Amino acid sequence: MQQQQRNARVLVIDDQAVIHDDFREIIGKRSPASSPHMSLGGPGAGDLLNEASQAAGDLALRFDLDSAYQGEEGCGMVERAVDEGRPYAMAIVDVHMPPGWDGITTVQRIWEIDPQVLIVLCSGRVERSWEQVVEKLGHSDRFLILRKPFDSVEVRQIAMALNERWNLARTDNLTGAMNRRAMGEQLEREWARSVRHEMPLSCVMLDLDFFKKINDIEGHQAGDAVLKQAVQTLQGRCRGSDYLFRYGGEEFCVLLPHTTEEQAAVWAGRAREALAAMQLAWGERTLSVTASFGVAERLEDTGTAEALVDRADQMLRAAKQAGRNRAVRYTAMNPTLGDGYALVQNRTELFEGVAVSRVMSEQVAVLRRDVAVGEAARFFLDCRLNSAPVVDEEGKLVGIVSERDVLGVILCPEARTWAVERIMQPDVVSYDADTPILKVFEFLSRVTMRRVIIVCDGRPVGIVTQSSLLRWFSSWSDQLNGPLSVRDDLAPGYTVTQLVEAAQSLARRAAQLSAELSSADGPIGLDEVVHGSLIGSVSAMQELLADLLAFSRADRHGEHAASAVGLVEGMAAPELTFGASR
Repeated sequence: MQQQQRNARVLVIDDQAVIHDDFREIIGKRSPASSPHMSLGGPGAGDLLNEASQAAGDLALRFDLDSAYQGEEGCGMVERAVDEGRPYAMAIVDVHMPPGWDGITTVQRIWEIDPQVLIVLCSGRVERSWEQVVEKLGHSDRFLILRKPFDSVEVRQIAMALNERWNLARTDNLTGAMNRRAMGEQLEREWARSVRHEMPLSCVMLDLDFFKKINDIEGHQAGDAVLKQAVQTLQGRCRGSDYLFRYGGEEFCVLLPHTTEEQAAVWAGRAREALAAMQLAWGERTLSVTASFGVAERLEDTGTAEALVDRADQMLRAAKQAGRNRAVRYTAMNPTLGDGYALVQNRTELFEGVAVSRVMSEQVAVLRRDVAVGEAARFFLDCRLNSAPVVDEEGKLVGIVSERDVLGVILCPEARTWAVERIMQPDVVSYDADTPILKVFEFLSRVTMRRVIIVCDGRPVGIVTQSSLLRWFSSWSDQLNGPLSVRDDLAPGYTVTQLVEAAQSLARRAAQLSAELSSADGPIGLDEVVHGSLIGSVSAMQELLADLLAFSRADRHGEHAASAVGLVEGMAAPELTFGASR
């Protein structure tokens, strides 16, 4: 993986070959061809070579030195290093290099290519004063001047200090991954290279699921240990050309050059499995974690490097909203992207200002969090529902529980008496009632989740399903473009036919429910109603009411609109809370 180890690349730009040998002898990797003498600073400097050589073995870091003999050549090497994703941390530049550019011009050109290179400007004579150098290069902490004659110890100290500064500025202190600053630099480099050479570039954003619980329950030291091991696990899945960045908190970014979105999705899948299999011994407990991934590739319409990261981040949010511990691809969630995409974007202005409350079905069935799991199982069976929001004593949304959650514990005898809150999913996808309908549409059209909860002041007030959105937008499309029909003679009556069918079905449902209630013996308690078929019937009727409302509002100028809207808005279904006091 790129740059997970310390960057020790140094470029020496000087017109004298012996100077290159001397720098390589002091701070570079050993070479049999290294000069046995010392000429860095003139008379007396050679006496320090033995000291430098003796101390060299004590250096924990030996620098990788490259040589350029003129400024133009050095700038070309800096540019190639950037293109290869292996930038120089530091450049040692001589001020006087006839016949080409001088050191000041060379540094200016280097910074145009890579502004992050730290500079040691070497001067054997007083060609320029400090004021003159500052006038040319500006007040900057990116360079210093080293006057000749100087000794080897001074060179080693400067090299180590500048290298440490370059690396610390780009490394996350806790995990050792690259930080946001390094991400910005490398992202721009890889983006430019991808555009210039028309090579694929993919970005993966990932977030550790429910990480806050580890900090809250086990403490921040445990959280730090999990982050470190997660980074080690991710690094083990990266190639030498990949980049891992700590984006913030428990969120990470992985940049994958030469990688299509499909290939990046495969990488994300393997990384997800590796993280899920990770075990960390902590005291008497074993900690584990999962992660959610968002994947995106640079496409023709991806305007900037930041847009690439944003798309991957959008898919990360979609993965979390869809249940976590999964990877979501941008193009897979946008299968209609293509020539018609711009047209779709232009049509969205028709729905600006339309809130999701216009299309939601009223919420009729919620579970109190203290309801027993066994009762919840009966609730799902009787009501023909596969999930339900869970509320607290104040009626505020605290989670969601599904048939799958109940099924996962149903074989455990004592689980039947557990409270539902013990098995519910606390991270439920919900939207405020005044949320623009397009935002909910964007989410439900990308994920496998079939519905979301609509809330007002934290209390569930409705549901929006993929089916209800499809009906609503379809009716708008029919109104604007004409109904989708291959027979022109059927087109004029399409909306009316749908309204009639929905109304007839609603009438049959209502009559059936009325007959069932009339035949019941004695008063009907709330619990008996919930355990019966009332909620299933009411839910089905609400879907029909949604049909009527969607088609009637789409046909705003039709003769059936007023009567249909009156029918629908006059038949508000009751809100039933299972587990509430009577």
